[in-house]
Amino acid sequence: MFAALPVNCPNTAKSFTISLLSKSILDKVCEFELTTKAEFAKKLLKGILQKIDKIDIIIKDHLIDWNFERLDKVDKQILRVGIYELLYTDTPYQIVIDEAVKLAKNFSEDKAKSFINGILDKVAKENEQTTTAKKD
Repeated sequence: MFAALPVNCPNTAKSFTISLLSKSILDKVCEFELTTKAEFAKKLLKGILQKIDKIDIIIKDHLIDWNFERLDKVDKQILRVGIYELLYTDTPYQIVIDEAVKLAKNFSEDKAKSFINGILDKVAKENEQTTTAKKD
């Protein structure tokens, strides 16, 4: 884990202490990051579950020649997360869509990327039009 330091080096103890401190700080940063991610995931999950019926209707309304029940489970979950973020958070739509496409790339079939991108893009544009109309 640590590089071997010469015993006669006057800074050996200090170097070792710095290494330990660095590891300790890194552990704390990782712990904080995991806690933050877990809190964000919990918030997303809670929000999605509260709005799941509305979100599923939006997905169904955007399916062309496809049945909601036939959607791949992973694709359905990615769409749910994306639509929730688009409609109920202040995350910029470009980031939401980009992250959803990355999730599809990592967890779904190759063709899912463009499918998810298309649906989320339409939802984002419709949401922007609705938001703009409400402001006018």
